[in-house]
Amino acid sequence: MSRRRTRMVVALAVALATVAMSGPLAGQGVAQGSGRSQPSPDELPTAEQRRADISARLAQIQVTLAETQGRAESAREAVVAIDEQRLPQNRAARAKADSDRAVPEMAQKELLIAAFVRGDPKSKHLLETLRDGAFDLSAFTDDVLVRTAEDQAAARIVELRQLAVRLDQEAAAMQAEREAKLSAAALASAEAEQLAAEKAQLEAELASVDRQIERLQANQGGAPLTGLPVLEDRPALAVKIDNLSPARPQAGLNQADIVYDELVEGGITRFIAIFQSTDAPKVGPIRSGRTSDLLILANLNRALYGASGGNSYVLDALRGANLVSILDDGGGVFYRDSSRDAPHNLFSSTEALYGANPGGTSAPPRLFAYRAPTAPVANGRPVRGVEVRVGDEPVTYLWNGAGWERQVDGETQLDAEGVPIAPENVIVQFTDYGSSAADSASPEAQVTGEGEAWVLTGGHVVQGTWSRPFPEEITMVLGPDGQEIGLTPGRTWIPLARPGRADLLE
Repeated sequence: MSRRRTRMVVALAVALATVAMSGPLAGQGVAQGSGRSQPSPDELPTAEQRRADISARLAQIQVTLAETQGRAESAREAVVAIDEQRLPQNRAARAKADSDRAVPEMAQKELLIAAFVRGDPKSKHLLETLRDGAFDLSAFTDDVLVRTAEDQAAARIVELRQLAVRLDQEAAAMQAEREAKLSAAALASAEAEQLAAEKAQLEAELASVDRQIERLQANQGGAPLTGLPVLEDRPALAVKIDNLSPARPQAGLNQADIVYDELVEGGITRFIAIFQSTDAPKVGPIRSGRTSDLLILANLNRALYGASGGNSYVLDALRGANLVSILDDGGGVFYRDSSRDAPHNLFSSTEALYGANPGGTSAPPRLFAYRAPTAPVANGRPVRGVEVRVGDEPVTYLWNGAGWERQVDGETQLDAEGVPIAPENVIVQFTDYGSSAADSASPEAQVTGEGEAWVLTGGHVVQGTWSRPFPEEITMVLGPDGQEIGLTPGRTWIPLARPGRADLLE
C-alpha cells in the first residue's frame, strides 16, 4: 500500500474512532450524592452535531471507497488484458520466431542437396559427417554460394534467437506485472471491503442517531421514561421486587415509570420496578438480584439498583456492571416490616435509595417514542387485552378505558394502597431464556438481539418487533412499517414472555 493510501486509511480509522467514542447521547450529567443529576439542555444539539459528524465521515468514506473500488477494477482490467491480449500476442510472436529460425537452416540444407545432386565430390564428406550425427560444412568453405548462404543463415538465426530472448523477457515481465496487478487488486478489494463495512456501521449508527433526534424532538420537556412533564432530572432507580403470593400487595408498583416482569427459578417471576419521574414512600418487598437484571438495565446510563443481595456470582458481576448497586447491608436504607413474614418483608423508599447514591450515575436516555394522548395508534387495531404467561401463573391485562388493568386469577391486582395496577402501556417482549452463569437453575433473559413484540396502547395492539444489538443500546420497538411505535405518555409494563406464551383477547 502506498504511503498516501496508508495515511488515508489511518485517518479514516481515527475519524471513525472519534465518532464511535463520542459517548451516549442522553444523560451526560453525573449525579451527586443527593441522587439528582445535572440537567442536559444541550442533549439535542449534541445529537444533531453527532449526526453532522457521522454524515461528514460518510461522505469522506464514499469518496475514498469510490477511488479504492476504481483502483481494484483498473488492476483487474489490466490482468484481463495481459491474459487475453498481451500474453497471447507474445506467445504467438515467440512461436513465429521459432518457426522462422528453421527457414535459413533449411536453405543451407537445400543448397547442399543441390550440390550432391550435381555430383560435387565435396558432398561425400558432408554425407559422412551427417552419418556420424554431425553437420560439417568445412569442405564447402571455398564455395561462394554456400558460404554466402551460411553467413546469411547464421545472421538470421542470431537475429531470431535474440528476438526469442527478448520475447521471453517480455513474457516474464508481463507475468510479474500480472502478479503485481493481482496483488494490487486484492489489496484494493480488501480496503474497499473494510471501507464498506465501516460505511455500513456508520449508516446504522446514523439511523440510530436520527431516531434518537426524532425522539428528543418529540419528547422535549417530558420525563425520559414516561414522556410526561417532569420538573427535575435524576438517574433511574431500579428495584427488584418480589412477586410471590405472600409478597402481595406490593408497594410502589404504581409509582414506577417502567416495570419489567421476568422469569426466575421454579416458574415464578419477579419485577424490576424503575423509578425516575415519581417518588414512592414505600417500595417492596425487595428481593435478591439476578444476572438478567444486569442485562436489562445496562442501557439506563448507570442506574441505581436496589436489591436485598445476590449470590456470589451476581455480586461479582454487579461490580463490573453498568449499574450503581445499593444492597441491604444493614446501613439503614432498608427495613423489615414486622406485619409481614420474612423474606417477604424487606422495604425501602425512593427517597432513602436516592439518598444512598454514592455518585457515578447519570440520567437515563429516552427509551420510547410517545404520541399525543389523543392521536390515533398507527398500525394498531382495537383489542380487549392480552393473557401473558411469563412464569407458570397466567396474568391478564384488560383495557379499562384508561389503562391495562392487571388481573391475576381473575382478580384485579391492587397495590399496597388498594389502587388497581393499570399501566397506560404494556409491551409483551417475546424473549428466549438461557441458563445463568450464576446458577444453572436460574433463567437469564436474552434481551439483546431481536424478536417479536406486541405493544398494547390506547386500547389497541400493534404487532411489531423489538431490536437491541448490544446491552448498552436502547431497545427499539418498531411497527410493521419499520417506524417506532408511539406509546401513550405514562407508565409502561414489559412482560418478558417466552415465544408462544401470550394470547391476544380480541
